[in-house]
Amino acid sequence: MSVMHEPVFFGTAFEGLYHQGLKGRLDAELAERLRGQGFDPSKPVQPAYPVAVWQGCVKVTAQHLYPRLALDAAVREVGTTFLRGFLHTLVGAAVFTLGKAIGVERTLLRMGHNSRANSNVYASEVKKLGPGHLELHNFVAPVFEGRLPPLAAEQARFLEGVVLGIFEGLGVNPTKVELELVAPERHYSVTQMCWKA
Repeated sequence: MSVMHEPVFFGTAFEGLYHQGLKGRLDAELAERLRGQGFDPSKPVQPAYPVAVWQGCVKVTAQHLYPRLALDAAVREVGTTFLRGFLHTLVGAAVFTLGKAIGVERTLLRMGHNSRANSNVYASEVKKLGPGHLELHNFVAPVFEGRLPPLAAEQARFLEGVVLGIFEGLGVNPTKVELELVAPERHYSVTQMCWKA
């Protein structure tokens, strides 16, 4: 699989979620369900995995860990768990060391750059709308547009969970984190991010 020509999630994403974020919570049943999606948590993490493997793993993880929640809420929880685990990877530790030095606004403004550590699939833009108010536009990178099936609404909630995890990791309480899936065929979502500045 050529990482340059195929939309993939990098091994760092799987390491962050399954080897760090779910440390001690990944039981035999979940491991078997993950293997059914194409990821074996008992083996060394590969450099990259197809998008369908990542999405399938996120979905079965959400269903397994949070069976009493609606799927969108469960996927959001998995997104926050991923971010907590990402903090314990080499890349994540570096990102959050810098984040604590530059503050929440500048960290969030760098989201597009930082997200490329986990996937080549998405591009993003962050717009400042006022003090303590940013808007994140996330979408499929132009090179992959039209090559992925539409994004399910519940899968989009993963990003909302990631944003909540960023606030948590920086020790800042958001006043609003709200995602709207604008164009599922482009995986295009807009997330409002507000906090007391």
